Order: sequence, then C-alpha cells, then structure tokens
Amino acid sequence: MILSNSEGLAGCDLLRGLVFWEKPNSEIRTRLDAISEAPMDFQELALDLTGLTVPDEIARVTFSALAAHSKELGEILKRPIGIRTAALDLLDRLESRLREDGVVQEPPHENLVHMAFVDYLTGLPNFRSLSERFENEIKRATRYGRLLSLIMFDVDGFKAINDRFGHLAGNAALKHVAGLLRGFVRETDVAGRFGGDEFMVLLPETPKHIAEGLAADIQALICATPLRLAERGLLPLTISLGMASFPRDARCADTLMAEADGAMYSAKRAGRNQVCFARPRTSARLSHGPFATQRYESVHVIGDFNGWDRSAEPMIWDPPKSCFSVELFLAPGKYEYKLLLNNERLTTDPNSPETVYDGFDGRNSVLRVFS
Repeated sequence: MILSNSEGLAGCDLLRGLVFWEKPNSEIRTRLDAISEAPMDFQELALDLTGLTVPDEIARVTFSALAAHSKELGEILKRPIGIRTAALDLLDRLESRLREDGVVQEPPHENLVHMAFVDYLTGLPNFRSLSERFENEIKRATRYGRLLSLIMFDVDGFKAINDRFGHLAGNAALKHVAGLLRGFVRETDVAGRFGGDEFMVLLPETPKHIAEGLAADIQALICATPLRLAERGLLPLTISLGMASFPRDARCADTLMAEADGAMYSAKRAGRNQVCFARPRTSARLSHGPFATQRYESVHVIGDFNGWDRSAEPMIWDPPKSCFSVELFLAPGKYEYKLLLNNERLTTDPNSPETVYDGFDGRNSVLRVFS
C-alpha cells in the first residue's frame, strides 16, 4: 500500500472502520471482490462500509490493498481468512510503519475499548452501542409497561455534499449535525450515529405526542444552523426524520425500527426537510355519550399508550350524534385507559365491558385492538 503519512492515517481510519462498523463479513467480502469487475465509486463504498468519507483514490488504494492482503494471507495459511482478520492485520502493518515514522503512537487499551462503542468520527454512540441500548430499552418497556419513542433521520443530499465540496466537507457536516444533536437531547435520551449519514435518537419514557414535538425541534434546529466551511462560507443542511413509539405504533423492537425507518423514507419521498410519523393501520373509535346536551366541557382519553397524559388525547364533540368521540390509531394489542371528564374527574369507560385493577383502589378500562 503506497500512501503518504497523511494518506496512511486516512487508510488506517478506513481499516478501523471495517473492523468496528456493523456490516456483515459476507457483505464486506462481496463488495471488495467486486472491485476489479466494474467501475466503482470508492468514496460511496467507503461511506457504506465504514461510515467515513475519504478521497476516492485513498479508498481505492486501501480497499484494493485489503483485497490483495486477504488473498495473500489465505495462500500463506492455506485456509480462508475472515475479511476483518485481514483488515486488522493490514491495519497493524500500516500503523507500525506510521509509528516508525513518528506519525502515530501505540493506542492504550482503553482507547481500543472506546472505539468498539463510540463512533470515531462524531464521538456519538455507534451502531453497536445503539443496538444494545435499544434492545435493553425495549425489554424494559415491555416488562414494566413503559413508553419508548424512536427517531431516525439522515442528512438530505449527503452524497451531493461530498461530490461538490469534497470528503472533508462531508465529514464536517456529520460532525456538525452530531454536535447540534448532542447539545439538544435531554439527559435521559440517547443519540448516536446509526450508519453513514443516518442518526438515531432513543427517547425512553416519552409518549408519541411529546416525541413528535422533539422530532420537529431537531429538524428546525438543523435547518436553522448551517455549517460554516472554510473558504466556502455557510452550507445549509436539512434532514428528513421518521418517528415511531412503543407500544402504540409497534409492540416489538424490529417492528418499531421498521416503522421509524419507513416514516423517515416517507419524509424523503414527500420532499425532504420534514418529519413523518408512523401511523398504525389498525385503530379503535371510542365515544362517551350520547347526551341530550353537551354535558361536559371536555373529555380526554388517558392510558398506557400516551403516558396517562391528561391533555394528550382529547375527544371531539359530535353534535349530530350528541356524544364525544375520538379515533385512536394503535398497533394490535391490549391497552388500559380511563376517561378524564372536565380535566378533573377520572372514570372508566361505560362502553367498555372489560376492566382491570389499576393499582390505586380503582379500575382501568381495557381496550383490545385486533389486526
């Protein structure tokens, strides 16, 4: 691998990214085997496989060297060599050369552990760290009947930024977004880089109506805070976001992720620079009445799907039917709820035949939503 010292540092980052980025070995192997078969955008390949943007030539040299090194190791050892094993060996050789030239020093053990869970470009939790936290939060929410909201977003036109302004601008854009995100999220939230130009925000104990506002605030913050590039001035950035909540939009980790991701792509298809929210295909209509006249000033539905928030789900007065009603879009499952009358009196729903003990010497109505 013939690279200058500065280029060698970028090559080290790419190899390190292959080791720590969460792409399956089989996918990395397939993508690298295809290098000699057809013209390739190496900058885009680097972003996809490592989460980094680097000059096309450095990516080409590094990945070509890795493919050759993997083949050479297999011939020497007379057995197939894992692509990450080959990347680690090549990384060690490249770093040894740079250490001899005084360019880098031996990283301490704690730095290596840090690299496994923190994205080396943005300093945010990486895919591995986010995945573990997400699984744990879903398990906690499921076991204890808690809430969890998830925001997914990516940078609009990110490839165009790299193509027009160069890889350094692409990296600066990701760092800029990460910095704004880090300063915005609450202490109990978890924000990280999910992959490439995609970010994830985990919002424990956060109902959907609150998460909707937070997602809109993140979108407005990025839009209102352009990136300042040396010698190029201000570069406006926008993002497309998708949001979904447990349990009302999904009842398991895979489905919640799919709903948030699908909502994000809906935002991109709708024109970008906006937020789209997951909406289950199933729903339930609740009503209170009928009454001869509008007996109450307000009726709200509060339940385990909205954090028992007294203002989250207002019923609307329907004059022709002389009743209050609301349609709730909920994923299939069992939910508990009460009616709040005039913002002061809680009662079970007289139209619901099923109730359960609420833990406070009272009863909750039960709502079952079927697919």
